[in-house]
Amino acid sequence: MALFEGSVYSEALQMRTRLTVYLPVDNNPDMEGQKTLYLLHGLMDGCDSWLFNTNICRYAQEKNMAVIMPEGHRGFYSNIPLGGSYFTYIHEELPALCKKMFCINSSPERTMIAGNSMGGYGALKNFLTSPQNYGGGCFAFSPVISMEELEKVLPNRKKDFDVRTIWSLDGAERKEDNLYELARQFPKSLPGPYITCGTEDFLFPQNIDFHNFLIQNGIAHSFDQKPGIHEWQYWENALHEVFDRLT
Repeated sequence: MALFEGSVYSEALQMRTRLTVYLPVDNNPDMEGQKTLYLLHGLMDGCDSWLFNTNICRYAQEKNMAVIMPEGHRGFYSNIPLGGSYFTYIHEELPALCKKMFCINSSPERTMIAGNSMGGYGALKNFLTSPQNYGGGCFAFSPVISMEELEKVLPNRKKDFDVRTIWSLDGAERKEDNLYELARQFPKSLPGPYITCGTEDFLFPQNIDFHNFLIQNGIAHSFDQKPGIHEWQYWENALHEVFDRLT
């Protein structure tokens, strides 16, 4: 295996930004069969959080999978009016950079995206915007669904910024950032995302509402609810289950 922990310069962000990449090159050099997973972190974490809190490297090695773990800071993987263009970076610039810099399979049918909490929102947003880029699937663990609802339930210690200003200066959520709007445009002929959330998670009501919305609009997807809260143990278990299902 090979593990890269460093930084790259992003034109979209106009700065250097951290990047963690796992490459399963030692045991299986089969590039044609290799998969690529873009794995996004949550609001309180960083690009190395999956390494510290889960067995992602072991799972990826077993499945011959490269894992790209970018730094999203606190930008909700969105283009911020007075900040960085995080969506452009993740959606457009990062795949091109990784294809150039690392030995990965960049074919859409072998490419997946996943994330937890804020990263779950980012995974869903990227997938619903361009499902053709992630033919391998989308996996969202305890994702943020509604920005308006998120602001209502954030603990006081996390309210050091107004989450609405991330999406627009006037606080109104743009259509390109609204998962419900994106889902309405999602082709019903394609397989949808996999979503899981703990039943005691403060984001569970958002996830149930979105699950019901997808059902009502005929969008194929998988929804898994189990006892659990908003924590790494739940996401480690969910990650393990997802990898067990992958061929």
